[in-house]
Amino acid sequence: MLGSFRIRMLLVIVIVTLVGLSIQSGHCSKEVIEPVIRYMLKDYNLDKSISAFIENMRSTEEEIPTGGSSRLQAPCEIISIERNYGWYWNQDKGCQEFSSGVELKVKEDTIVRPILEGKVSEISQNSEGYQIVVEHDNAFYSLYAGLKEVLVKEKDNVKTDDFLGKAQERLYFEIRNEDGPLNPQQLFE
Repeated sequence: MLGSFRIRMLLVIVIVTLVGLSIQSGHCSKEVIEPVIRYMLKDYNLDKSISAFIENMRSTEEEIPTGGSSRLQAPCEIISIERNYGWYWNQDKGCQEFSSGVELKVKEDTIVRPILEGKVSEISQNSEGYQIVVEHDNAFYSLYAGLKEVLVKEKDNVKTDDFLGKAQERLYFEIRNEDGPLNPQQLFE
């Protein structure tokens, strides 16, 4: 009996792994697997929970637009990502907050470049340093905050090899389009 239980558990683990990989891959088998799983789980009243889980696994994030043959680049060399895009727990405030960009740990004086060619639309300063907004084609913007030095002027046209400024030990980076913030995570993978 124990041997058959182990075999059944191993079989269940293999099936769950294969189903999970299939659902995440976006392969056409996903369209077959989801309805079968939903049908099987109706008997256990888990269909609503599993359906919600499957819906949340689907990628609803927009692709980052680029113009023509342009290719996006990371704004600088990074040590690590300190805060990812999306919801996170703010320990100081004791609540969840949404980060519309990523906070990067970098070496001080790291050179920051635009991710795509564009035009410097805004330069501002606050207690955490300078902030630069670059407008790209298709109403697409990139924001760089936490700079200790700015090396461009407003209305300058910048290319991907130009220097925007020098970072402090942390750089906040965000990209947006007319609908709001976009997840920049793919630039750091």
